[in-house]
Amino acid sequence: MSGEGDGRRDGRERGDGWSALRKARSTPPPTVAVTPWSERPVKVPEPSRPSLVYPKLDEEGLRVEMRERFALGDFSSALRAAELLLGHRPEDEEAARFAEACRGRLEDMAIVRLGGASAVLEVAVAPGELRWLGLDSRAAFVLSRIDGVHPLDELLDTFGMPRLEALRVLLELEEAGAVRRR
Repeated sequence: MSGEGDGRRDGRERGDGWSALRKARSTPPPTVAVTPWSERPVKVPEPSRPSLVYPKLDEEGLRVEMRERFALGDFSSALRAAELLLGHRPEDEEAARFAEACRGRLEDMAIVRLGGASAVLEVAVAPGELRWLGLDSRAAFVLSRIDGVHPLDELLDTFGMPRLEALRVLLELEEAGAVRRR
Protein backbone atom coordinates (compact mmCIF):
# COMPACT_ATOMS: atom_id res chain seq x y z
CA MET A 1 0.00 0.00 0.00
CA SER A 2 1.30 3.36 -0.82
CA GLY A 3 1.67 5.86 1.94
CA GLU A 4 1.73 3.25 4.72
CA GLY A 5 5.05 4.41 6.10
CA ASP A 6 3.91 8.01 6.66
CA GLY A 7 0.44 7.13 7.83
CA ARG A 8 -1.28 8.31 4.62
CA ARG A 9 -3.61 6.10 2.70
CA ASP A 10 -4.83 8.59 0.10
CA GLY A 11 -1.58 8.77 -1.92
CA ARG A 12 -0.79 12.39 -1.17
CA GLU A 13 2.78 13.59 -0.78
CA ARG A 14 4.30 13.80 2.57
CA GLY A 15 4.89 17.29 3.84
CA ASP A 16 3.86 19.79 6.40
CA GLY A 17 1.47 22.74 6.09
CA TRP A 18 4.29 25.19 5.41
CA SER A 19 5.45 23.22 2.39
CA ALA A 20 1.97 23.12 0.94
CA LEU A 21 1.52 26.86 1.52
CA ARG A 22 4.88 27.64 -0.09
CA LYS A 23 3.97 25.56 -3.10
CA ALA A 24 0.60 27.29 -3.42
CA ARG A 25 2.23 30.71 -3.23
CA SER A 26 4.91 29.92 -5.79
CA THR A 27 2.32 28.98 -8.38
CA PRO A 28 1.85 31.92 -10.74
CA PRO A 29 -1.66 33.29 -11.11
CA PRO A 30 -3.62 32.19 -14.13
CA THR A 31 -3.21 34.40 -17.18
CA VAL A 32 -6.19 36.40 -18.33
CA ALA A 33 -6.57 37.55 -21.88
CA VAL A 34 -6.77 41.36 -21.86
CA THR A 35 -8.23 43.18 -24.81
CA PRO A 36 -6.72 46.63 -25.45
CA TRP A 37 -9.10 49.56 -25.08
CA SER A 38 -8.82 50.39 -28.75
CA GLU A 39 -10.13 46.95 -29.69
CA ARG A 40 -12.99 46.78 -27.21
CA PRO A 41 -16.49 47.17 -28.60
CA VAL A 42 -18.18 50.44 -27.76
CA LYS A 43 -21.68 50.19 -26.37
CA VAL A 44 -23.79 53.08 -27.52
CA PRO A 45 -26.80 53.57 -25.26
CA GLU A 46 -30.11 53.54 -26.98
CA PRO A 47 -31.75 56.96 -27.05
CA SER A 48 -34.43 57.36 -24.47
CA ARG A 49 -37.92 58.13 -25.59
CA PRO A 50 -38.70 61.68 -24.48
CA SER A 51 -42.39 60.94 -24.28
CA LEU A 52 -41.70 58.38 -21.56
CA VAL A 53 -39.13 60.45 -19.67
CA TYR A 54 -40.82 63.85 -19.87
CA PRO A 55 -44.57 64.01 -20.12
CA LYS A 56 -45.88 66.16 -22.93
CA LEU A 57 -46.28 69.72 -21.78
CA ASP A 58 -49.82 71.00 -22.01
CA GLU A 59 -48.89 74.45 -23.28
CA GLU A 60 -52.42 75.70 -23.69
CA GLY A 61 -53.40 74.54 -20.21
CA LEU A 62 -50.35 76.24 -18.71
CA ARG A 63 -51.08 79.40 -20.66
CA VAL A 64 -54.65 79.49 -19.33
CA GLU A 65 -53.42 78.81 -15.79
CA MET A 66 -50.80 81.57 -16.09
CA ARG A 67 -53.42 84.11 -17.15
CA GLU A 68 -55.97 83.05 -14.52
CA ARG A 69 -53.44 83.01 -11.67
CA PHE A 70 -52.19 86.46 -12.66
CA ALA A 71 -55.75 87.79 -12.76
CA LEU A 72 -56.39 86.35 -9.29
CA GLY A 73 -53.25 87.96 -7.89
CA ASP A 74 -51.46 84.63 -7.36
CA PHE A 75 -48.22 85.90 -8.86
CA SER A 76 -46.02 83.06 -7.56
CA SER A 77 -48.10 80.43 -9.35
CA ALA A 78 -48.42 82.59 -12.46
CA LEU A 79 -44.63 83.00 -12.50
CA ARG A 80 -44.14 79.25 -12.12
CA ALA A 81 -46.43 78.59 -15.10
CA ALA A 82 -44.71 81.29 -17.18
CA GLU A 83 -41.28 79.86 -16.40
CA LEU A 84 -42.44 76.37 -17.38
CA LEU A 85 -43.64 77.74 -20.68
CA LEU A 86 -40.37 79.61 -21.18
CA GLY A 87 -38.41 76.46 -20.39
CA HIS A 88 -40.28 74.70 -23.16
CA ARG A 89 -40.28 77.62 -25.60
CA PRO A 90 -37.76 80.35 -24.71
CA GLU A 91 -39.05 82.57 -27.53
CA ASP A 92 -42.58 82.74 -26.08
CA GLU A 93 -43.18 86.51 -25.80
CA GLU A 94 -46.41 86.30 -23.82
CA ALA A 95 -44.85 84.05 -21.19
CA ALA A 96 -41.84 86.37 -20.97
CA ARG A 97 -44.11 89.39 -20.42
CA PHE A 98 -46.09 87.58 -17.73
CA ALA A 99 -42.90 86.35 -16.02
CA GLU A 100 -41.48 89.87 -15.92
CA ALA A 101 -44.75 91.34 -14.62
CA CYS A 102 -45.00 88.65 -11.93
CA ARG A 103 -41.44 89.25 -10.79
CA GLY A 104 -42.11 92.97 -10.59
CA ARG A 105 -45.28 92.50 -8.54
CA LEU A 106 -43.62 89.98 -6.20
CA GLU A 107 -40.65 92.31 -5.71
CA ASP A 108 -42.96 95.23 -4.90
CA MET A 109 -44.91 93.13 -2.40
CA ALA A 110 -41.71 91.94 -0.68
CA ILE A 111 -40.30 95.47 -0.46
CA VAL A 112 -43.53 96.67 1.16
CA ARG A 113 -43.41 93.81 3.67
CA LEU A 114 -39.83 94.76 4.54
CA GLY A 115 -40.80 98.39 5.20
CA GLY A 116 -40.23 100.05 1.84
CA ALA A 117 -37.27 100.74 -0.40
CA SER A 118 -35.84 103.29 2.03
CA ALA A 119 -36.09 100.99 5.06
CA VAL A 120 -32.83 100.31 6.85
CA LEU A 121 -32.40 96.75 8.08
CA GLU A 122 -30.15 95.60 10.89
CA VAL A 123 -29.10 92.25 12.28
CA ALA A 124 -31.29 91.39 15.27
CA VAL A 125 -29.25 88.57 16.84
CA ALA A 126 -25.91 88.56 18.60
CA PRO A 127 -22.98 87.17 16.61
CA GLY A 128 -22.67 84.20 19.00
CA GLU A 129 -26.28 83.21 18.39
CA LEU A 130 -26.05 83.15 14.59
CA ARG A 131 -25.00 79.50 14.49
CA TRP A 132 -28.27 78.48 16.16
CA LEU A 133 -30.31 79.90 13.27
CA GLY A 134 -29.27 77.10 10.91
CA LEU A 135 -28.76 79.43 7.96
CA ASP A 136 -27.85 78.17 4.53
CA SER A 137 -24.94 79.79 2.69
CA ARG A 138 -27.10 82.27 0.78
CA ALA A 139 -28.90 83.48 3.90
CA ALA A 140 -25.61 83.76 5.77
CA PHE A 141 -24.14 85.82 2.91
CA VAL A 142 -27.16 88.13 2.79
CA LEU A 143 -27.03 88.54 6.55
CA SER A 144 -23.33 89.41 6.37
CA ARG A 145 -24.09 92.31 3.98
CA ILE A 146 -26.66 93.96 6.27
CA ASP A 147 -24.93 96.85 8.02
CA GLY A 148 -27.77 98.87 9.56
CA VAL A 149 -26.76 101.94 7.53
CA HIS A 150 -27.74 101.42 3.88
CA PRO A 151 -31.37 101.38 2.77
CA LEU A 152 -32.94 98.26 1.30
CA ASP A 153 -32.73 99.57 -2.27
CA GLU A 154 -28.95 99.93 -2.01
CA LEU A 155 -28.52 96.61 -0.20
CA LEU A 156 -30.26 94.69 -2.98
CA ASP A 157 -27.55 95.80 -5.40
CA THR A 158 -24.75 94.38 -3.21
CA PHE A 159 -26.05 90.81 -2.98
CA GLY A 160 -25.08 89.75 -6.49
CA MET A 161 -28.22 87.67 -7.00
CA PRO A 162 -31.58 88.30 -8.64
CA ARG A 163 -33.57 90.87 -6.69
CA LEU A 164 -36.56 88.59 -6.15
CA GLU A 165 -34.36 85.86 -4.72
CA ALA A 166 -32.58 88.30 -2.41
CA LEU A 167 -35.93 89.66 -1.22
CA ARG A 168 -37.18 86.13 -0.49
CA VAL A 169 -34.07 85.46 1.61
CA LEU A 170 -34.55 88.75 3.47
CA LEU A 171 -38.18 87.89 4.20
CA GLU A 172 -37.14 84.49 5.55
CA LEU A 173 -34.51 86.16 7.74
CA GLU A 174 -37.09 88.61 9.06
CA GLU A 175 -39.55 85.81 9.84
CA ALA A 176 -36.78 83.94 11.67
CA GLY A 177 -36.08 87.02 13.77
CA ALA A 178 -32.55 87.47 12.44
CA VAL A 179 -33.30 90.85 10.79
CA ARG A 180 -35.42 93.80 11.84
CA ARG A 181 -36.21 97.28 10.59
CA ARG A 182 -34.25 100.02 12.23
